[in-house]
Amino acid sequence: MAFSQLATGISVIASGLKGYQAISLSDITLTTASVIEAGSAVEIGNAFFLAGTTVTPNASSWTAITTATTAFLALTPSGTAGSQVVTAAWQADEPVWVTSKCGYYASAASVTRIVALAYKAGTASYRNKTILPNVQGKSIEINIPIDDWNMDTTINKNVAHGLTNTKIKSCDVIIYQDDGANVKPFVMTYYTAGSWYVGGNVNVNTSNFAMVMSSAATGISALFDSASYASTAVNRGYIILTYDF
Repeated sequence: MAFSQLATGISVIASGLKGYQAISLSDITLTTASVIEAGSAVEIGNAFFLAGTTVTPNASSWTAITTATTAFLALTPSGTAGSQVVTAAWQADEPVWVTSKCGYYASAASVTRIVALAYKAGTASYRNKTILPNVQGKSIEINIPIDDWNMDTTINKNVAHGLTNTKIKSCDVIIYQDDGANVKPFVMTYYTAGSWYVGGNVNVNTSNFAMVMSSAATGISALFDSASYASTAVNRGYIILTYDF
């Protein structure tokens, strides 16, 4: 069942509910397909909608998304004013903030509201799921898992981002030790027990976060070149970035 429109006065929506968005996605930390949870609510073009049951985005719209790119979850109302329904689908184009509508839309003239994003890592792999904010000028925070990385034998790791790299405003990389006992920033210089250690550096190019471990130098040790960071059965950590449309 799609979102259904609630009977609410236009003046109430325009003055108090414009831009309202309360969207919950199932499995938001997993790579499986998500549905919009029942109880989610959203204002679109001076109409207010409530999901009475879960809403499943159109499957063929995900199929049409190019692999290794970011897709955006679009909600489009249709039908007679006062009894419209909303359907969900994925689209490839980035949204724009529409000041008069107080939200992200497919375009300034569009009635399609954009509420979330996900990176298409594969046919059925939905990664980096993020709910878009409903606040103008607020950067979006996206968490990208690094996945397996044997840092004891491999000095570099590329992680695809599927975004416009010039719109990435900042990024941090957090590294997990195999047993989870330590969590450390990747880009760092570290001093302990009378010794210096160095981490690595990251370059954001048009496709990837290109991470390279720092090599040991005279009097300095490579922090992650260790058997404690060798397992390929764990997620090595996360890239945390802020992004502006």
